[in-house]
Amino acid sequence: MATLHRGVTALELIIALAIVALLFAAGVPTARKLTRNTALDAAVGQLHSDLALARNQAILRGGATVVCPARQPAGCDAGTHWQAGWLLFQDFNGDRERQPAEPLLRHGQPAPGVRIQSSAGRTRLRFTPSGAAAGSNVRIAFCAGPEAVPARYLFVSNSGRIRTAEAPADAPPECP
Repeated sequence: MATLHRGVTALELIIALAIVALLFAAGVPTARKLTRNTALDAAVGQLHSDLALARNQAILRGGATVVCPARQPAGCDAGTHWQAGWLLFQDFNGDRERQPAEPLLRHGQPAPGVRIQSSAGRTRLRFTPSGAAAGSNVRIAFCAGPEAVPARYLFVSNSGRIRTAEAPADAPPECP
């Protein structure tokens, strides 16, 4: 009677490993893109929520609120880069700078790896008691990964309306 041997040959093992390697190679870029998009969505959502909170607090408290880029809760940073974080505070004296007597309403920090840049000339957003955003319209670009092309935008109009949008494919580089 013949003995039946069952097992895997070296050739079958090599073919199976090659298939697994191809599937893995195809899946890694997709996973990277998914991670990047999740981080961008979280950062946009967080800043959008904090801007809406600032507007609501200005209306409810009957006084101006300011949102500005900031590394520390002590005060605002100069410039248009928001990736280190931002402050939301009530601005009693209207100077758009946080004073010790002005209540800090929020110190936000986005997910690591996301770069955030606002329009030139708009380093602070000030919401008035009517809910309007004093000054010019502002566009905030969100980028992740090695590309300088923004993937998402957040817009704040003079009326205080806050909206988000995906950047068009031909958007100019904005995030250094």
